[in-house]
Order: sequence, then C-alpha cells, then structure tokens
Amino acid sequence: MDIGHLILGRPWLFDLDVTIFGRSNSCSFIFEGKSKLNPLRSRTLDEGKKTSETKGKELHILSPFKFEWEVSSDSMVYALLVFENQLIPSSELPSEVQLILEEFSEIFSEDLPDHLPSLRDIQHAIDLISGATLPNLPHYRMNPSEHAELQQQINELI
Repeated sequence: MDIGHLILGRPWLFDLDVTIFGRSNSCSFIFEGKSKLNPLRSRTLDEGKKTSETKGKELHILSPFKFEWEVSSDSMVYALLVFENQLIPSSELPSEVQLILEEFSEIFSEDLPDHLPSLRDIQHAIDLISGATLPNLPHYRMNPSEHAELQQQINELI
C-alpha cells in the first residue's frame, strides 16, 4: 500500500503560497519560518524501491478523476474533517470579560462579519502611481475643468 499526503482543494496551496515545479516534480513553500521542498515521486520511480528506502515525506496531489479511481479500486482512504471554531456563548465568558464587552458595546457591532472579505473583492484594485497622467481614451475624455478636478482628487489620494 502506498502512503502519502493528499491535498484536496486549493486553499492549502494558496495559504502557504506553494510553488509547484513541473520539471523537477517537486513543490516549495515556507512553513514555520523554514523553506520546505517536498518531492512528488511517481509510482514508476518508487516501484523498484522498498518502502524503508524512501527518504523524506511524499506529497501527492490527485485530480478528482484519479481520486475517484483510487477509491473505487478498493483502496483504503482516510478523511480529515476540519470545522470552524464555534463562538463561545456570552454566558461562558468570565465576568471581567463581560464587563469590558458591556463597557465598549458600541465598538463591537453585531452587524460586522467575523471574517475577512474574500480576495475576489479586492483583486481588481487600481494602483495609483505618483505623477502618472490620465489616459486620453474615449471613455476617459472629459472637459478640461473636470479633468483638472479629477487629477487634483487623484493627487490628494496619493
């Protein structure tokens, strides 16, 4: 039986900024302040070796089709379930914390989300460059006074 790591989905790859190198069949990322480089060994490379001869940990990234094939071929599969932390009810908080929360209740609004916005909301930001001129394209054309006002507002933002 082959044993290795299995990554389902891309959040892990995104969070650790993993770089996968196709030619060397390896991936690189930084974990706990140390740079890690894990080899992605294929079965053909490992067929002639015993499991005791393999060095280091292996990382296998399976496509959904390959995963379904492995599961259907009577392979053993382990699942790791991850759950979000549940909020602690206010009745379980220490009295000192409850007093502070009551004192600053106007700061802690119930309407605010308890997580950061998704990245797609901020991926389309336009970086302003100091001293850059506005393009003179048809959809940007305006009369000189409007152009001067817009340029002044942009300069204030920079």
